Amino acid sequence: MSIELISIHKSYDHQIILKDFSLTLPDKGIVCLQGPSGSGKTTLLRLLAGLDAPDSGEIKGLPVSKAGAHGPKIAMVFQEDRLLPSFSARRNIAIVSKEADPDRLMERLGILDAADKPVHALSGGMQRRVALARAMAYGADIYLLDEPFKGLDPATKKRVMDQFKPLGERALVIVVTHDAAEAYYLGGTTIELAGPPLHRK
Repeated sequence: MSIELISIHKSYDHQIILKDFSLTLPDKGIVCLQGPSGSGKTTLLRLLAGLDAPDSGEIKGLPVSKAGAHGPKIAMVFQEDRLLPSFSARRNIAIVSKEADPDRLMERLGILDAADKPVHALSGGMQRRVALARAMAYGADIYLLDEPFKGLDPATKKRVMDQFKPLGERALVIVVTHDAAEAYYLGGTTIELAGPPLHRK
């Protein structure tokens, strides 16, 4: 089922972030959102994640809060890693799923050597990969990734992107990036945005 944003309005502290914004997203594949900082891309992700509600307009195809309602599973990687700092890398990943194999995910992302270390002792790039592995462990239908590859060196970035590209075959992967080379490598659809208010170029 596709996701439709219809005439969405959203403002914070009297600043309009989205105004009459409409967009249709597929049910699977990779979609890269590109645009300048502060244009409203993170707000768009928060609306898709259900963390914020639009002031007006409608979002179709996402979970709703009514009892008994069902919708797609959503995993979000924020600009901040939002890990549990005293927990090990392995435990941070395992906490979201009993079925996932944290060690396998860490091996694929090149951080298996850090499995037993508390994440506060890891470098920023390794913490980022723990956050990405945790999202993968969740096994979502929709992945919302806000500048997910920041802080990674080119070789590591390629390795990590290679793990996310196949997810587009079964899930919707939405990636906010300022890097045109990242969008090109990931493939899929690139949507150029500007704002605020957020709008398509």
